[in-house]
Amino acid sequence: MSLLRKLSIRSQLSIIALSITFVLLFILCTSYLQMAKIISSNSEKYSSEIVDMVPKDALMRDMNAIHFSFIWIFVFGAVIAAAMFTIITSNILLNKNDSLAKELLDTNAVLSFMQLEKKKAELAYLRCQINPHFLYNTLEMIKGMAAVKGVLEIREAAALLGSIFHYSVKGAGNVPLDTELSIIESYLQIQKLRFGTRFSVKFDIDGLARNCHVPKMILQPIVENAVYHGLELNEKQGLLRISAYLDVYRDLIIVIEDDGVGMNQAQLERVQSTLSDSEPSGLLIGERDNSIGFANVNVRIKLICGSEYGLDIASKEGEGTRVTVKLSTKGEFSNVL
Repeated sequence: MSLLRKLSIRSQLSIIALSITFVLLFILCTSYLQMAKIISSNSEKYSSEIVDMVPKDALMRDMNAIHFSFIWIFVFGAVIAAAMFTIITSNILLNKNDSLAKELLDTNAVLSFMQLEKKKAELAYLRCQINPHFLYNTLEMIKGMAAVKGVLEIREAAALLGSIFHYSVKGAGNVPLDTELSIIESYLQIQKLRFGTRFSVKFDIDGLARNCHVPKMILQPIVENAVYHGLELNEKQGLLRISAYLDVYRDLIIVIEDDGVGMNQAQLERVQSTLSDSEPSGLLIGERDNSIGFANVNVRIKLICGSEYGLDIASKEGEGTRVTVKLSTKGEFSNVL
């Protein structure tokens, strides 16, 4: 029995076919031998007699004997075939049950891993807040002092930063894209207080995309990277473009691109390697410094939406960088469409 269970389903079915064929051949051979025996017996019995007609009783006895032999052989063969069929089909069912049980255990293990990584991401997100309530109150104090002193730029920067801190710690973890973009606008206003007209910003957001929910603070690290590692180092006036739309599969696509200094091939490969890291937990808690903002965003998206979602980065030295964010509009985000 244990040996049969180790065989593949195709092998077990082959054994069934061979067993049935063997039984049928056994029935035919046995029937042939039985008939030959009866005919030989009758031939010897009547060979010495000269008769015009075979006695009816003798003929009926022969026919009954043949009929009985056929029935006995058929029943015996059917029992053997049924026994073989039952044994092998039970093994096939046991193998199938074992396979389904293994698949179920594997699925549960994957789900448990995803839940654990999601909790780690939430913990990392909380660690990054650095006691935001205290910072928020401090910014309010700075804003009041700047207003009293007449330093309007500091007052504006403190007010904008305070709104970002308040947004990052209050409310649900998923927000409409339109809300997330308003925080990006606040962040870019802070940067313009520093950079002035060194770069401009253009938004191109599809109407349907605005209502799609996204994880909170998912775009700010990408925009910050574009400003500090792309546009700030650019000698000419730069352009930051942010666009969003729904693709043919109803997935949300957000593109952040700049015409800054870009990355060379080695830098790009290093960033892409960070995104494909098979141990996301290390990235979430900051064990690696290289492109931690990209890595954190990428892992958060994959944990929430699935492995087919996340970031895709393209860059060319001297021409700029393009980051494409792919998010699901299904599951916990499906109520917005």
